[in-house]
Amino acid sequence: MKKLYTIIAAILLTATTFAQAPEKMSYQAVVRDSGDALVANQVVGMQISILQTTATGTAVYGETHTPTTNANGLVTLEIGTGTVSIGDFTTIDWSSGPYFIKTETDPAGGTNYSITGTSQLLSVPYALHAKTASSATETQTLADVVALGNSANNNQLKNVTDPSDAQDAATKAYVDGLDTDDADSDPLNEIQNIEEVLADGNDANGAVITGLGTPTVESDAATKAYIDLLQEQIEALNTRIAALEPAEIGDFRDGGVVFWVDPEDNTHGLVCAIEDQSSDGIRWYNGIYMITGATGETIGTGADNTDTIIAVQGETESDYAAGLARAYTGGGFNDWFLPSKEELNEMYLNRDTINETATNNEGSNFIDSSYWSSTEVNSNYAWLQGLVTGNQLSSIGKYYPSRVRAVRVF
Repeated sequence: MKKLYTIIAAILLTATTFAQAPEKMSYQAVVRDSGDALVANQVVGMQISILQTTATGTAVYGETHTPTTNANGLVTLEIGTGTVSIGDFTTIDWSSGPYFIKTETDPAGGTNYSITGTSQLLSVPYALHAKTASSATETQTLADVVALGNSANNNQLKNVTDPSDAQDAATKAYVDGLDTDDADSDPLNEIQNIEEVLADGNDANGAVITGLGTPTVESDAATKAYIDLLQEQIEALNTRIAALEPAEIGDFRDGGVVFWVDPEDNTHGLVCAIEDQSSDGIRWYNGIYMITGATGETIGTGADNTDTIIAVQGETESDYAAGLARAYTGGGFNDWFLPSKEELNEMYLNRDTINETATNNEGSNFIDSSYWSSTEVNSNYAWLQGLVTGNQLSSIGKYYPSRVRAVRVF
């Protein structure tokens, strides 16, 4: 089945007291073909629809784009700037959500859309709604204020306790004037004063924060759910912000250490794990000599190699290198893979920087031993490399126990 893996959608919509929010949303996605291979450096056709209420709801807006993917299959576009097919992006009433983004893609660059994906728009797009507010008495939920960093009349939250400029003062006046009771018992939609919540540890229903780890009373449970929701929103926003930051070799991010940065887009690249996944070494194959077809050597082919190897050899990660790499979950990610020949060589070229960052983050150095790549030579051999000597060898049998250091795309 063809798939579209959305990475980032609707990120970083900003606005201030003196400037309107932009009438557009940034959107990124990775495009893969029917064989799950990246569609790289290729014009693709895309149709974007904004659906209201449900993932199959009415389309209130639609537009088309023909962007070009980069070397990693990544496509970047701005919703609101395409060729309009239905509706008006500037007139969408974001307060009448929820809303969903439906993407339809033709990898050949036309309008024969064969790849479809739908995802819900969460808090960030509602900055577009906040720009329509007209006074400091506008009401909204605390979750919206914290997630957006703005009051409803678009004053950004910076220092509301001790305001140092007119914008902060306006925001303080806004939050001071919020109603603290909307006459229901739901702590997740209460309209309230943000300073009071942060200062006294109560939500607007008066639920005291006492035993949040293991709540024993109803008020604690409600407050925990409330705070957990805010924390999820903050973490999601931080993740989106981090994804936009330029990366450098040796950065610790996205579960590992950056060892290669995309020259066309320095916010993306490859990271390796901070530790080996095989302390005593592991064989490349599952015990049966065969040709898997994992022959990709260049940067960007390791993930496809790993998928190919596992598809042929089976999900027995304890038995062979590619399966062990895929089973790694460092940083909470489950998309790790065995590096290709050239990806492994990049790790060798940057081994000293990787070692320093890894050890500073409770990881370990590469040892004076050989490491498997995911690049197959034939039914009997696969490429491996010494990450201290740099030697690349193609005449080592797949039975030979070598080490594994998993990598992933960020």
